[in-house]
Amino acid sequence: MSFDTHLGRIDKRKWESIKSNWYSYLSIIDPPGTAPNYEISDSILLREEINNVKDSGEFKCDLVEIRKDIFREGIFLLHKAANVTGVTYSSATNGFLSWSNSSAYQSSFFAVKSIFCFCGMTFPKINGIDYLVDIWPQTEPISNNQLKKGIQPIQKTKILKFKNLNHYQYWRIFQRLLTIMDISIWNDDLVELLKIINPLDFGKQRNSLHYQNNYWLLTDLFQKMYDDSFSEIKISDINISNFEVSVSNFSVVLSRIIFLLAFLLVNDINQNAPILNDEVALIVRSLRNFGCDSYLEI
Repeated sequence: MSFDTHLGRIDKRKWESIKSNWYSYLSIIDPPGTAPNYEISDSILLREEINNVKDSGEFKCDLVEIRKDIFREGIFLLHKAANVTGVTYSSATNGFLSWSNSSAYQSSFFAVKSIFCFCGMTFPKINGIDYLVDIWPQTEPISNNQLKKGIQPIQKTKILKFKNLNHYQYWRIFQRLLTIMDISIWNDDLVELLKIINPLDFGKQRNSLHYQNNYWLLTDLFQKMYDDSFSEIKISDINISNFEVSVSNFSVVLSRIIFLLAFLLVNDINQNAPILNDEVALIVRSLRNFGCDSYLEI
């Protein structure tokens, strides 16, 4: 089955519903910031279920045990994104402007994977094959008579076999999520900017730095360059005229946006879940240690 067909099978969803669902699956992380003991791909129950997944379709099952693990994975990915966001800021403010775009891309990638988790999706690789595990897909429709009898829709887990995903495809999945997700806490203008980016542009600066042998972005290859505007970005100043891949700090600005979107999700859950207080505080402290806690300002 083609990538585009499977992409269209990622269901619409509402953040308020997902947020309510999460409250039953949160657990204390002690000490705060501790890495999960295992990856989602190590789940024995998941490995049993994927045997039922066909190449041409999707499979739904009653796999609820991994819900808390997916949220935990999202939290740790956000910690990683916070660290690399700080490294990006530190690199830029210490004169390494070009290479800060490389770090910025990695921050964006960690942050977007955490967004997937908070929205109920993860992409484990099992036996060399990438799967989508979606714990909050649309429920199966039920009749009015069933509702009158008190029967509620059953929340299944959906599994799709994507085979081998590359970074370009992950960004297309992100843009699909931006299109189908109703998240009122996100800035609509920023979301629209992300939706219209050429998916190749998410990684263009990083890929050029890494793989184009005769390329360097700026003139800081042999001596440091200093430009406060490179990393001191105000969200309110970002618009379609200055947010394009030809701008030298595009990847840095992109990472600022995606990290903020990810943080807003976990912080929104935290408003009614003090069990997450220490995790959120640790993320803020990580940025403060690098001097860029202003990156959490909208």
